[in-house]
Amino acid sequence: MLHFFSFSSSLSLSDVQYHVCFLILCLFLFIVGDFEQLRANLVRHMVY
Repeated sequence: MLHFFSFSSSLSLSDVQYHVCFLILCLFLFIVGDFEQLRANLVRHMVY
């Protein structure tokens, strides 16, 4: 992950913004994919 950021810092601002948006999209998809598991964990914590 470090080499990615060091690589992005050498790119132009528009390229950095594109990569940041791409990372946010990946993070969003990851959260949506694990939403059911997270909700199950939350319910389990609420029960105990």
